Order: sequence, then structure tokens, then C-alpha cells
Amino acid sequence: MKIGDLVKPTHDSPLLGVVVRVFMHKLWETDKLGKRVDWDRVEEEPFAEVLWNGKGMYIKIPQRALEVVREV
Repeated sequence: MKIGDLVKPTHDSPLLGVVVRVFMHKLWETDKLGKRVDWDRVEEEPFAEVLWNGKGMYIKIPQRALEVVREV
């Protein structure tokens, strides 16, 4: 995944977006890891900042939750 790619969420959604930034980031998932945060227990993973159509907002999301529709 790279800047300019057209993406959509991996779950059933009509949203499309354009990747404006790719970066590494840690994510604490309380449903899997519990409420007590310990950043040493998680590794950084690839994220993307996406500008979504119809929403006019940027959202930072793990790349594993996105599907590339069209590459640049």
C-alpha cells in the first residue's frame, strides 16, 4: 500500500478513500489484550491515513483493515 492508492475497508462498506500517508504505529486492542496497556507487549504495524469519500475526513487505520481497489 502506498500514497495515492484507492482503498476500501475490508468489511462490507460503500466507502472509498485515498491513502495520503503510510506509517508504522502501535495499536492496543483491548478486546484481545485487556484493559491494562503495556506497550512493550505490542509491535508496530503498518497503518495508513485515508481521506474518505463523502466524509471529508482523514482517518488513521491499520492497513490490515483495508483492501486496495486501485494502485497508482
